[in-house]
Amino acid sequence: MSGTILTKATFMRTNLAGADLSKTFADRVIFDGSDMTNVVFVEAIATSSSFADTIITGADFSDSIIDRFQVKKMCDRASGTNPVTGVDTRDSLGCPD
Repeated sequence: MSGTILTKATFMRTNLAGADLSKTFADRVIFDGSDMTNVVFVEAIATSSSFADTIITGADFSDSIIDRFQVKKMCDRASGTNPVTGVDTRDSLGCPD
């Protein structure tokens, strides 16, 4: 799914584990409750998108544009290292130590 354009899509409680969503434009997309374990979400744009209760263990969000509110909430549960990129999830989100 790398490089896709998603507008007003709904991925509620969807298994996206291991997906490559790099360079994706996700405008107003709902990822709530989805499994995004080990997802590569590098250089993506997620404007007005929601990640409530999304499993993000091992996900890499490096160089992505995500609403600050969403990043703050994701930092509360961010952990792990992406097995493909080797990047720590918390580092990729810019979470404080």
